[in-house]
Amino acid sequence: MTVIKTLEVHSRGGSEQRLWGCRIDSPVVGERTKPYALGIAGWALGRTLPVTGVEIVSENTVLRRVPLDVPRPDIAAAFSEVPDAERSGFRTTIGLLDGAQHFEYQVRAVLRDDSRIVVGTIRGQRDSLRSGFRPTLQPLMVTSLGRTGTTWLMRLLSEHPGIVVHRHYPYELRTARYWMHMLRVLSEPANHYQSANFENFQASRWFIGHNPFYSPPLTDNPDLGYWLGRTYVEQLATFCQRSIEDCYQLSAASQHQPEPVYFAEKHIPDRTPWLTWELYPEAREVILVRDFRDVVCSMLAYNSKRGYLAFGREDVSSDVEFVEKVRKSALSLLRSYKQRSSQVYLVRYEDLILHPTDSLESLFEYLQLDSAESTVESLVRRASEESSDMRQHWSSSEPHKSIGRWRRDLDPSLQTVCEEVLGEVIEGFGYE
Repeated sequence: MTVIKTLEVHSRGGSEQRLWGCRIDSPVVGERTKPYALGIAGWALGRTLPVTGVEIVSENTVLRRVPLDVPRPDIAAAFSEVPDAERSGFRTTIGLLDGAQHFEYQVRAVLRDDSRIVVGTIRGQRDSLRSGFRPTLQPLMVTSLGRTGTTWLMRLLSEHPGIVVHRHYPYELRTARYWMHMLRVLSEPANHYQSANFENFQASRWFIGHNPFYSPPLTDNPDLGYWLGRTYVEQLATFCQRSIEDCYQLSAASQHQPEPVYFAEKHIPDRTPWLTWELYPEAREVILVRDFRDVVCSMLAYNSKRGYLAFGREDVSSDVEFVEKVRKSALSLLRSYKQRSSQVYLVRYEDLILHPTDSLESLFEYLQLDSAESTVESLVRRASEESSDMRQHWSSSEPHKSIGRWRRDLDPSLQTVCEEVLGEVIEGFGYE
């Protein structure tokens, strides 16, 4: 069965003055493959500066970088006066579990001065990853940003008998994320330059990395190539799902939950939810949002309360730069919501604080769990019992005072920055 179909390949060719030329030779349009991976090969030859390597990029994220180490006698013959022409080729194989089923990769040449030139783009689609595992527990993903109310929502969810949550603050064992990450990394084809090398992988006590043997000469054998790129990947997916299931079933038993339906974990708007949806077609996902001006305000206040910088504020020199970082994450959340809008359920922090019973009744109806008013009121009451951990977690004196706090707590200049920089996501999620 075909897994991947390449739909479009565009090469820049000789249109860039800084290059003698470049091309993506493979894949080709209409190519079909069976492994969950895609071979990419081509060449690039610098004119003003040498090309030192090639990057494969998806959604502005560099997935891997490879050197020009493939001999190209054809290019050497065509550019006989250029010293670097003989070794102008590149070849790599990249796994496709790190993104959506409709994928787009950009191939970029890296020049000696660290500037980049786009060689071309590859667009295609792949089938869903399937394993032989049949779960009895389904994922409930709570996808959001920090300081959006995820801890309070997880605390509420933990009180429902049908949802397994680690019932200790901060209610976020990320075991499923760990095994999903393991699946992506260990199924990835060899990357000897940035990850595990087949000669010395055993020397590291701390990391295992990409499969160092998923490359020639092993993949020159068609049977081994198929096993490494498909059979092994599906077997690994089965192992990861079974590990998730065992972990949460044991947690449910220890918490006296005899008939759980979901296990709930926090997520950020990255690639993990995509892969989770593939392996768990019956999954559910909550996208939790909060006025993003209040998110910024809460992050800054929580940093001040704890006495150290976090949430990315430690990486920048000013609050204005920090708002730009929040914008990037918020845009990822907005894209996730738009792309999965038919599957996910949107919850607003403000509704969860001001109208918890109504919000949870609607949420549990989406989950097809007991949503009776008496059930919801009971769990809200239990979750609201005094807790020193939750008291420390809040950065406002009372939860309802955290709504619209940006108008009080942010200075006017930073309010203006937030409204300008975060305007697209504020509007996109229906805030004013």
